[in-house]
Amino acid sequence: MKTKQGKEERHEAYVLHSRPYRETSSLLDLWVRDLGRIKCVAKSSRQPKKHKNLDLFERISVQLYGRGELKTIYQWDHLDTPGFLSGAHLASAMYLNELLVNLMALDDPYDSLFDIYANTIRDLVRYPDQLQPSLRNFEFALFDALGYGLNLDYFTAYLDEVKVGSQRDLYGFYLDFEEGWQPVSRVDNYPIHYSNSYTAASRNFVSAPGSANSVLYEPQMLAAIAQKRWMKPGVLRVAKMLSRQVLAHMMGRKQLYSRQLLASMKSG
Repeated sequence: MKTKQGKEERHEAYVLHSRPYRETSSLLDLWVRDLGRIKCVAKSSRQPKKHKNLDLFERISVQLYGRGELKTIYQWDHLDTPGFLSGAHLASAMYLNELLVNLMALDDPYDSLFDIYANTIRDLVRYPDQLQPSLRNFEFALFDALGYGLNLDYFTAYLDEVKVGSQRDLYGFYLDFEEGWQPVSRVDNYPIHYSNSYTAASRNFVSAPGSANSVLYEPQMLAAIAQKRWMKPGVLRVAKMLSRQVLAHMMGRKQLYSRQLLASMKSG
């Protein structure tokens, strides 16, 4: 790919996924600033005497060749390295990459998300005690970028406008992926089932006998998530619950293997 002056253009990129290709090369999912996720072959990438390693989570500069869907890179340089990741933080970084590979369309730049990803990877190294806030911030930014914006700011305005007394008959809101947020009140006569993990932050409810469980959220919690008030008791847990619900809808039957890895670390 050349500039107007005929020079080979260099692109800032991250390797999202890599697997061996033929004897010495690699087949990559590469996220390129201004171009998006692309498939490419890294020639001779598995010959360390010829090339620097192509590691995950490192920002690199690449030259791309080819006009088809499958590009080729022959040269790359490291721009920066976030630092050492291990354990749950390494698995969490792998989780981010797995989300992007599974959910981002090819050749769509998602410009606003590129820097958020870069900052999240750095935060996993610099602020290890902020793992959960870092993941939640990225997930909700991803939903917005992919067009699944949850309109959580609505609940801040809702709480400002609605009188406290009028909320007494409100159980909460559930998320309908076709119609958006839907209120459930006592007068709706929905059968409510409280799970063993019930807290004031969230409730499980069954909308009709025999139906699958959905999650019922209090508007105060949804407003706190919108404002990223992660220090407020219960907010991170409810944000994770909401994120899991959205991802289950987006992923369908696809499995997130990094999540299984995280679970095995916790149980091990």
